[in-house]
Amino acid sequence: MTDLDRRIDDIGAIRAMMERASKFLSLSGLSGISAGLVSLGGGWVAGRILAGAGGLAARGVAAYLFLDAALVVCLSLGLVLFFSRRLSRRKGIPLWGSAAKYVALALAVPLVSGATLCMILFAHGVAWLIPASMLIFYGLALLNAGNFTFSEVRALGVIQVLLGLLAAGFPDSALLFWAAGFGLCHILYGILHFRKYER
Repeated sequence: MTDLDRRIDDIGAIRAMMERASKFLSLSGLSGISAGLVSLGGGWVAGRILAGAGGLAARGVAAYLFLDAALVVCLSLGLVLFFSRRLSRRKGIPLWGSAAKYVALALAVPLVSGATLCMILFAHGVAWLIPASMLIFYGLALLNAGNFTFSEVRALGVIQVLLGLLAAGFPDSALLFWAAGFGLCHILYGILHFRKYER
């Protein structure tokens, strides 16, 4: 190995160290697939609740939808943490490093804002805009977080925003757009991510 080859290897090692320090690389494709499957299940349950109750205006339907959404969020987060922790151990990268904190902060502001808006919309009887708002604010959160992790996350964010706008424009199909964004898109993203980075 020549001196030039050694220098090139050193530059590559330094670049890899800098990327590990500045980017959250423990995001697992399996977490995207599992979160997508959970979301599809939650969307199916929400559809059955709405069909059985006769729509959002029916008495007591909000409590069931809230419980359904809470279960989807908790199960999805649990699976994301499980698969990400497993991947971080395999790669020898700490799960909760400075990059993970940047990602969490980048996600937090749009997600908390979106959740607050959804509660306000529901309180004012504008529940038909909630699926669109969830998709749009989640997409903005992904766009934000994409600066600190894989670039494909930003593309997923753009798709979520577009689906949210479609859900707002076609409210009768809002649950289908929601399922496509939180379910199918996560599954496809997870498969692509797994094949590109984890095989």
